Amino acid sequence: MNTPTDSLAPVVNNAGVAAPELIGDVEKFLCAAISQLEPEPGVRPPHAGRPRILPALCLWSGLLVCVLKGFSSQLEVWRLLNVHGLWSYPLFGVSDEAIYKRMAAAGTSALERLFSQITALLHVRLTPYGRQDLVPWAQEVFALDATTLDQVAGAARVARRR
Repeated sequence: MNTPTDSLAPVVNNAGVAAPELIGDVEKFLCAAISQLEPEPGVRPPHAGRPRILPALCLWSGLLVCVLKGFSSQLEVWRLLNVHGLWSYPLFGVSDEAIYKRMAAAGTSALERLFSQITALLHVRLTPYGRQDLVPWAQEVFALDATTLDQVAGAARVARRR
């Protein structure tokens, strides 16, 4: 399944190698997962005026796709939603300034809701593939972020010098 966003620039991994197949697979999963989600209940703008043209689900999905593809500006979200198109959604005739204002005013609740819904879908989808026999004596396995440990090691070196 080709999506309209396939023609956009591919993401480059840390080694400088493009991984369009992986990005395409993740985007296809996002498209399928988000199409299963319920749109937010009708939210009226905080002031009188025209109702919103761009649903929050499309705005935040567009942001996720832009992050996935390595884009680094809000203008790219506008281009995706207004010029290239996001999956099967129509092009949204909104200005780039409308996207900026909407993202600034929306807060994080809608994005948090989207993340929690995608997390729940991933949990259901990936549970059968989880290996429960890696460390049978442990209830959970955690990964430590090396960047955090680098800071701890640096602080320990400074403390030892004193």
